[in-house]
Amino acid sequence: MAAAKGNDRSQAQQLLVQALAQARRTGNATQQARLQLVQAQVAMVLGEHASAAPLLDLVLAQAHQAGAARLEAAVRANRADLALNLKQPRAALADAQAGLPIAERLGERRMQRVLQHNAMLARVALGERHSAQHDLEALQEAWGAEGNTGMQVATLREYADALADAGDAAAALTVHHRERALSRQLSEANRTAALTELRGRYDREAQQREIRLLASDNAVKAAELMQQTLARRLWLLGGSALALALALTALLVLRVRETNRQLEHSRARLRLQSERDALTGLANRRHFQTVLQQSIAASPDGGLQGALLMLDIDHFKQINDGHGHAAGDAVLVEVARRIADSLREADTVARWGGEEFLVLAPALRTDELDALAARLLLAIAGTPVALPDGTALRVTTSIGHARVPLPPHAVPLRGEQAINLVDMALYLAKGQGRNRAVGIHSVAADSAAALQALEADFERGCSQGQVVLRVLPGPSAAPADPMAAHPAHPGGPQGQPQPDAAHSV
Repeated sequence: MAAAKGNDRSQAQQLLVQALAQARRTGNATQQARLQLVQAQVAMVLGEHASAAPLLDLVLAQAHQAGAARLEAAVRANRADLALNLKQPRAALADAQAGLPIAERLGERRMQRVLQHNAMLARVALGERHSAQHDLEALQEAWGAEGNTGMQVATLREYADALADAGDAAAALTVHHRERALSRQLSEANRTAALTELRGRYDREAQQREIRLLASDNAVKAAELMQQTLARRLWLLGGSALALALALTALLVLRVRETNRQLEHSRARLRLQSERDALTGLANRRHFQTVLQQSIAASPDGGLQGALLMLDIDHFKQINDGHGHAAGDAVLVEVARRIADSLREADTVARWGGEEFLVLAPALRTDELDALAARLLLAIAGTPVALPDGTALRVTTSIGHARVPLPPHAVPLRGEQAINLVDMALYLAKGQGRNRAVGIHSVAADSAAALQALEADFERGCSQGQVVLRVLPGPSAAPADPMAAHPAHPGGPQGQPQPDAAHSV
């Protein structure tokens, strides 16, 4: 599986062929079935679903015949996952329901959760929302009992995406807020752990520097003492000895200065490491929040000033699952580069978390913000991304954006509140089919309380016209200029409105 996820197909296939040949020679039918299951999993990772399906059917029959219950449950979980990828929720639910009692009987908790997760997603697609919600809460409780916040976040994210794909944007947005709150907790915990490690490393380096400085200080004192001794003996040594003592003192002073310079360089390097995302080289969440606070502190009304854009790579989980994590990392790095290349020097872009990016663009007019959103959509989707195995993959993104303070009443916004609003706009973009930008053009809120009320029920505010949005479709499969005009009625291309036409959603 590691070879497959690394996109080394020949290595994965070669290893499997060798292992299967060995199992056939020994006559171990159960081992053969397990290896064929791995073969099917490799095919799924590589996106070869057509070849994975018959393999899974074969292994399921072999597991039945051999009475291998654990193997049968594993096959059911993989068949359910494959059915979800093929948009066959009823088949996915049937396999998940057949595998769950087996996993429960065997005490296979991890497999039980995988099956329950697949059942949950299938029920969302089938419209069985009450049962799906019950599955979600059971999974959240189980992962929470293990302290696995990462899996809680991942489950909420997939559930929200499934709701959005099923057309229930309001429910998806509610789950999305829940996932965001949990993500912030996880990010803060990870940041605290990283800072603790960084402080420990800095303290160790500081101790070494103090030792070097102390040694230098002692050397200077020794040189001064030597100089005094030499001065008393000038009548023996003459003027040349004095020159030598002064030269020695100057040399030691230079060494102290060099040590101080190295100390400052080390501090700058550690500061840069604490502000940057290790994979993409962009600013990290912590540094972006610092930039936001500085912007708010410099604002005359105590609120954020400028344009804020949140970007999310579309179907990133499918990229990871279908092409491997190395491909996912390559996509993140390339998308980060394209975003950075599309911005001005005064703008700040950060990897906000996972496949999300956040941009702060100060002093940007509304028309300039629309143009920037269009430029970002085209920069990311216009040219395929080259993966490590040579595959060219077309990647698209969804964007939520706003210029704050929001017109027409310009109520001051805190940084977190502004991020939450563009986050909701982003989720509307995902709910409307992805590969588009949704901008908040204006809000009918003349006070902080009115704005908070709209924020609490954003979907209703949009439907009632209290929130006016701009929707900008991204480039189609054949790259086109996203600023090209689209009629504001369903008769135009893709039934999308004009990019510069504000309308309520």
